Amino acid sequence: MIDRKKKLKGKIIEIFGDLIGESLADFFATILIEYPATSSHHLPYTLIHEFNISKGSIEEKLEELVKHEVFEIEQRGWKSRIKVPVTYEDYTEYLREWLKINGDKKKISEFEKIREKLKKWLKNYKKMRAEDYATIIPIASSRRGEESYIGDLDPKSATEILIPALSLETQRDIIEEKVKEGVRRGTPFRFLLLDPELGQDMERSRAKEEINEGISFLERLKDWTEKKPGSLKYRLVEDEEYAYFLGLLRRSSNPEKNIYRIILRRPGKERGDVSPILRGKYKTTLFKILEKYFEDAWKSGRKPGIKGFFEKNLKKPLLILPFLALFLWSVDLISPHTLTILLAFLIPVSLDVVYEILK
Repeated sequence: MIDRKKKLKGKIIEIFGDLIGESLADFFATILIEYPATSSHHLPYTLIHEFNISKGSIEEKLEELVKHEVFEIEQRGWKSRIKVPVTYEDYTEYLREWLKINGDKKKISEFEKIREKLKKWLKNYKKMRAEDYATIIPIASSRRGEESYIGDLDPKSATEILIPALSLETQRDIIEEKVKEGVRRGTPFRFLLLDPELGQDMERSRAKEEINEGISFLERLKDWTEKKPGSLKYRLVEDEEYAYFLGLLRRSSNPEKNIYRIILRRPGKERGDVSPILRGKYKTTLFKILEKYFEDAWKSGRKPGIKGFFEKNLKKPLLILPFLALFLWSVDLISPHTLTILLAFLIPVSLDVVYEILK
């Protein structure tokens, strides 16, 4: 989508640059490709983010385009506004007529080569723009759902892949293949699974068994990743507040490769594999919300095993021990020498606990 828009925009700048000036042609092409359905009242506020110039400067450029008659003015009640490109029956026909007057045969010929593409873009702009951001996959376990999942797990250009899941009961073969591929490339993976007890309480009695199998699966996979460039970490969600995001987040330095998937299901009422999926790209507001939800769930979750239980439930009380030692010294129950020894041991431990909490 981005490449297609870029090429179309570049051709428009190339055709109109000699006729209205390169800078104004770039401004015109941006409106035509990125915002052809935005009213002239909202355009100045929108374009401030594109061009980093003042609202007044944008309004001046819009007036220039009207003077060049690239845009027309229409009367709306007592207000006059620039006619929005998508409201024309065929804005490309208007531009072709404009080129007959202001251009030459070469310019008209160049425009004819892109005219159908531009016409199609303007006609389907609203639908294509929406689909460029997000789409619904009706059934998660459908062929389309599985193929898109394989693509979203692709570690190429991913800086990290986050997978909040219930139990990993399904698609383990796909996950294993992609995790191994990614870890070899240096990609870090983080998984969230429901704590077995919480899964049983929220879902059904068999969920506990499925989650334990998922934990065993991740442990085997984690052992394989040792001493590899990438990594695999996982935690168990014990708080029901963080049990509702099931899907995937794919972080990337390439804006278009930032992906989110969220299974739209009624917890405890239906399985995720028969539920629809909302899938989108870019770091949109929804991506950011899901990212924050995952990170909060990660901080709240516990590492598996006895060590994880200790870190989750017993480490925080260690923070008060340096203060307890000071109190015992203040009431002459321990000597200054003993206090020094205790603080030398307890302060580093407490700092480690603080680091773990903040991490």
